[in-house]
Amino acid sequence: SKTPTKRFRLDKNDTKYEGITLPPPSEGNLIYTPAETVGHIMDFMQRVPTPSRSQVRWFKEKMIAEKIIPISISKLNGLVKAHAGPGKEPAPSCWNTKGRAEILSIEELATKVNDSQLVWDIEKTCDAVWARKKEKFAKDGVSAEEIKPPDRKVGVCARSTVLTQPI
Repeated sequence: SKTPTKRFRLDKNDTKYEGITLPPPSEGNLIYTPAETVGHIMDFMQRVPTPSRSQVRWFKEKMIAEKIIPISISKLNGLVKAHAGPGKEPAPSCWNTKGRAEILSIEELATKVNDSQLVWDIEKTCDAVWARKKEKFAKDGVSAEEIKPPDRKVGVCARSTVLTQPI
């Protein structure tokens, strides 16, 4: 049988973190954005005197222990490797960005909802996403008949996300 793996826990009161202070997340957020995380790690690594590899690891561990970032140390190392330094693409704006790029951004959808004088329901959300999808494919020369319309789940998810956005 498979033995359960013990989860590695970090104690935020550990003595190795004593000299390390973390800046607060921007704009009153509870956690850092990926871009903030990479920026703070790069700032820490470029301090004078240059911190040791252990100190850099402790800085990253403290971010995790303080629950300011929602990822493990290995994912954090991958994020820093992929996005830190000159010539690398910027870090994503939010955590858990997987899959295809969105058809219609939440900001665009929220603007349509706010501009509408009608009651905004799931069907109107699906229609807005569908219209944008057809517009994008029309630029590539694909007809609307060849495109699959968005699923109702897309409308439910997009609508609930818009409702959580500040106006």
